[in-house]
Amino acid sequence: RNFLSVTDDHAAGGRNRERFQIGLAYREPVRDDWDALMRYELHADRDAPALDAFTLHTAHVFAVQGTGRVFESFTASAGWSGKRVADRIGNATTSSEAQWVRGRVTWDVGDHWDAGVQGSTLFNRDFASRRHGVGVELGRQMGGGVWLSAGWNRFGFEDRDLTAEEYTQPGAYLRLRARFD
Repeated sequence: RNFLSVTDDHAAGGRNRERFQIGLAYREPVRDDWDALMRYELHADRDAPALDAFTLHTAHVFAVQGTGRVFESFTASAGWSGKRVADRIGNATTSSEAQWVRGRVTWDVGDHWDAGVQGSTLFNRDFASRRHGVGVELGRQMGGGVWLSAGWNRFGFEDRDLTAEEYTQPGAYLRLRARFD
């Protein structure tokens, strides 16, 4: 999939956003206990203000995640994501790398309820900078493979490239998830 947004405001300048994504999915064909997802993303953001130097943010992101039953009432998921970023402002370019490791365990409390705990760590290439996140959530199955969950992260972080689809900031959140067969 590819998404491209181009904005041209003659007074304020132009802005281009592109998100390219390609991935693979695996699901066990017989027991349907485990599944895995892999994806590569390219994020390219270019701002060209009318009077200032243009900026270009380019990120290459690779992610792997697996989810499955551990025991009859417990489901676990684990994932790893890594990114390589180049930021350019005018003629100056900087680069960086980061990795995000995460895990989650949920317990089926009844036929329609689950409770979970999650943890994650975001770190740079040499582990000199680390940020952690821990949270809990309670979910209700709404029917048809759709779940609505309310959660709270005790502490957390944000990363514009790695955590965009997950809420990892401190505080309360709502999550809507669905499984399509």
